[in-house]
Amino acid sequence: MVNNSPMRLWACTTLVCVLMAAACRNSDPPLKALTGATLLDGIGQTVMDAVVIVSGNDIQAVGSRPGVSIPAGAAEIKLNGKFIVPGLIDVHGQLSSDSAKAADELHGFLKAGFTSVGLVDGGPPAKQAAPRILPTGTRTADFAGAMISSGGNSPEEAFRKIDRMAQAGIAPEKILIAATRNGAAWLQQSRLGVLAQGRKADLLVLSADPSRDIHNLRRLERVMVDGHWVK
Repeated sequence: MVNNSPMRLWACTTLVCVLMAAACRNSDPPLKALTGATLLDGIGQTVMDAVVIVSGNDIQAVGSRPGVSIPAGAAEIKLNGKFIVPGLIDVHGQLSSDSAKAADELHGFLKAGFTSVGLVDGGPPAKQAAPRILPTGTRTADFAGAMISSGGNSPEEAFRKIDRMAQAGIAPEKILIAATRNGAAWLQQSRLGVLAQGRKADLLVLSADPSRDIHNLRRLERVMVDGHWVK
C-alpha cells in the first residue's frame, strides 16, 4: 500500500494557499461603495449619509445617497455612524538616518492617518505599508493658509501642531482643511487632500466627528491609500 499522505498534504496546502489568495483579493475589491457615513470633504463641505464610490485608485463619485448610484458589482461597505475625511498630510517630516528605523517611522505616520508625507530625501524603500512620499515643495507667491508640518519623525509632532492650532481658537473645520487640502496645495498635489470625483482615494474612517472636536482625528478605525485599505 502506497503512503500518499505527503501528496495529500501538498494538495491541501496548495488549496489553502489558493483560497487564502482569493480571500485577500476579495477582501479589498477594486470597486467599492462606502455608504452611510458623514463625509467631510476637505474644502469645508459636509455630506450626510454619504456614498463614496472607489474605482481602482480613484474616487469615481461622491455625494449624498439620493444623488449617487451604486454601480453593479460594487462591494458595499456600510459605515453608518462613522465619519470619512481625507487622509492627513504632513508637508515636511524628518526621518531617522537608519533606513530600517525610517521605514518603521513612516509606517507609524500611516497608522496615525497620515497618508502623505513630504520628505527632502525621498525616504527609505518601503518594507511595509507606507504613506505617499512626496517632495517637500516650496512656498509659492499665491499660496495662503496654514498646513501641518511636523518637522520630525513621529506623527505625534504633527498632532502637537494640530493641538496648538485648536488651543489658539482655530475652528476644527479650518484645522482639518490645513491638514488635508492645504497640505496638498503646498506639495503641489492637485489630486490629493480633497474627497471629490477624480481625486485619489486617500481617506480615513473615524468613529467620532472631527468637526466637533479636532482631537477626534485620533479616533481612527480605517485608512485607505490609493484605493486600498492599509488599516
